[in-house]
Amino acid sequence: MYRPYQTVLFEITYFVLKYLVPVLVAPTLYENPFYISPNQAICALEKKKKTAGKYTKKVKAKMRRKMHELLNPLEPNEFADLWND
Repeated sequence: MYRPYQTVLFEITYFVLKYLVPVLVAPTLYENPFYISPNQAICALEKKKKTAGKYTKKVKAKMRRKMHELLNPLEPNEFADLWND
């Protein structure tokens, strides 16, 4: 059974395979190993900001905790030597 759309589909497929695919798969003429795309640069900056903020928060929290422990020492526990017989 003859279907007219098959011929059109075949012609479109032939055109794409013959003319468009070689253009899209062409080898790179020049490649710069030091090139950083804008997306990579933005991503790196955002990542750096996030990690830097986390690290500084941790350091500040640790310093606050040490100061708190120095200013508020623990009282001796009256039951500490209960089981040491």
